[in-house]
Amino acid sequence: MKKLPFILLISLLCAACPFINREPAYSLELSRTLWGVDYLVSTDAPSIADGILFSAWTRIPDPGTAVSGEPGTLWTRGNLNVLIVNSTNWDIIAIDGNSSVIEYNGEYGDEFGLPGTIRARYNANTMFGTMGSYWIGDYSCYDSDYYANGRTQDEVKDWVWVAWFIRLNNDDSFTIRQWLKFGADGEVFPAADPGSDTVNRTAVRNRMIELGADPSVANAWIPDNTVLNFVIGENNGYFWHARLEERSDLPTLQELEEISGLENADSDAWAFYPLEWRRDAPFIEDTSGNGHHLNIMSNEVNTGTVYPGPAAPLTGR
Repeated sequence: MKKLPFILLISLLCAACPFINREPAYSLELSRTLWGVDYLVSTDAPSIADGILFSAWTRIPDPGTAVSGEPGTLWTRGNLNVLIVNSTNWDIIAIDGNSSVIEYNGEYGDEFGLPGTIRARYNANTMFGTMGSYWIGDYSCYDSDYYANGRTQDEVKDWVWVAWFIRLNNDDSFTIRQWLKFGADGEVFPAADPGSDTVNRTAVRNRMIELGADPSVANAWIPDNTVLNFVIGENNGYFWHARLEERSDLPTLQELEEISGLENADSDAWAFYPLEWRRDAPFIEDTSGNGHHLNIMSNEVNTGTVYPGPAAPLTGR
């Protein structure tokens, strides 16, 4: 029997088992410098009137480990601004990563663990405003709280996949939906309080007047359907595999599971950004083949710096 050449044999084995000797991919750290420009931006954007579906893997820098009986180890983390969409007269900030831990004192019985158990909460939502002038409100709100829907601190410190659907409707309202997935082995689930998925034009106008806007200005407000730019990662955190799709219909959970598991370029997307550290440099190009590339933010003084992050959540398993 003729023996196969050694190199050919190894190639066949690798093809049969793609996880053999697989090198992990590494994420990117954005916005390390407080109030700096270490984040990503694009002035090329899809139509919000057609609807967009954005998703990404995110992770907060390790805040440490809370230990029972050691109050100094308890930690709190604020918003991770994953996506910011800017138009001429409105902006949407989509956040996750807002989390904290407590030491349970046993006041609700053993259902939530023994006294001294460390319990965690996690928040994600979108914030709607009129270009920095007026904060209108929070939408697509999810807060796990510490108890009935509590999470472990390992879950909230690990990789979390998040997706948002945003569409400007014909009646000048916005539809906003949100989904989360905790860890590579978790399941995607709808993550929003009932009734928090619509930004109504009347509510925007009333809120502007409540905050001091001239009624004539508020009543004349109509949302612009042009997106000027979008930003990824304005607050410090780790990011991997951001995807942007034009679509007017809501995705199914099965579709979202498939998107969360993508490890390669996605030609069906409007843009697919690996957000990986490759060969000692950040790789932020659009690999969908559609040419919608990102840039590192810069201003008159500085150009942002992007750093290598930890191993990505899916590769190397």
